[in-house]
Amino acid sequence: ILESIMMKNQKTIRKNLALLDDEIILSENNDQTTFDPVVDLTTDESKQLTMQRFPGSEMDRYMIAFLKLQTKGRVSYRRLLGMHGGGFGTYQDKKQIQTWLSNGRAKSSRPTMMVKADLDKEQIILEDWDTKHSSQNSCDDNGQWPSPQNNVQPEKPKPGEEYLAHIFCWHGQSPFLSWHRPFMVEFERLLQDNDPLFPALHHGQNALGAHYYDWDGWDGMSLPPFINYPRYTIKTKVFDKVLQQMDSFNESDRTITNPLYRWFAPMLPHHQLNETFPSDIPESTNCTTREPALSDRSGALNFEFPFPKNNKDGIPSIETSIRNAMMESDFLAFSTTTHNGRNSIENGHNLFHNRTGGSLGTMGALQSSFDPIFMLHHSNVERQ
Repeated sequence: ILESIMMKNQKTIRKNLALLDDEIILSENNDQTTFDPVVDLTTDESKQLTMQRFPGSEMDRYMIAFLKLQTKGRVSYRRLLGMHGGGFGTYQDKKQIQTWLSNGRAKSSRPTMMVKADLDKEQIILEDWDTKHSSQNSCDDNGQWPSPQNNVQPEKPKPGEEYLAHIFCWHGQSPFLSWHRPFMVEFERLLQDNDPLFPALHHGQNALGAHYYDWDGWDGMSLPPFINYPRYTIKTKVFDKVLQQMDSFNESDRTITNPLYRWFAPMLPHHQLNETFPSDIPESTNCTTREPALSDRSGALNFEFPFPKNNKDGIPSIETSIRNAMMESDFLAFSTTTHNGRNSIENGHNLFHNRTGGSLGTMGALQSSFDPIFMLHHSNVERQ
């Protein structure tokens, strides 16, 4: 029992980012337009007290950490994103494969990337842990380069470099939730490495959580400013010392580049191999795109306003899909469309992807992880 309590206390707390954004509503006697000398980040206790004194500071903390990850830590960030789809091969991966090829191709030392690609291409998993649904399921990726964004034309991978373009994520199959969970855990760890408050703290309530965007009640027409505006306005003066070291910080209007707005689109193989980027700042020709409120890529729903919150013509809304899934006692029926169709968590997940991505946006493609809203979305899926 004691061990269970201790483990519970080690959990990282994830919060609704929309509620954190609203924390800045201040009373007249708590004006923060001037520097507050109470800011004290010298000890763990003083950090906690400071965060309590400044509403909006947790929002600042998350945005700063995410931006630092996208800039200072962008190589690690891109490696993670490529694990979902679009390729994540690096120069080190290429060296490992070349060494293996030149040393007799021993099966015992086959490079990890190639082993993973081969296993996925076999398209077979054995669910021996669940007798009710014990079966062999297929994944239809076929190891091919996913459909590129309309503003990105990836070069065709050369023979032997297919691992650069492989799709690793699972959708429409039983590993849907179990695959994405460690993916989100790894994102949270990278975020924590760039935390301006408790750097590299990976456990406990003081650790920075991968906060979520709750799409319950979303109208499907627009996204909140903290997601869809190119600049984020810093709410407090808690992290001013950190901000002074960040190139994107504009001291006059106290804004930084919004890390949730967009990021680089999936990279060409030569950028992945050499771990380079097309430019320092994602521009209109090499960034992720969105198409909210224009179309539903799945074809299951025609565009309408507001976004359906109730069943219509036999098609469940996001809320209905989630509610029905939560009533399931069988894990596979709860988690994936393969076993429970539109009454699964995955269906509600799909509707948000399709609505924000539309027919051409990044969230509607297999490289959806490159759109920063993906992390807010899947963190929300994780909490179900």
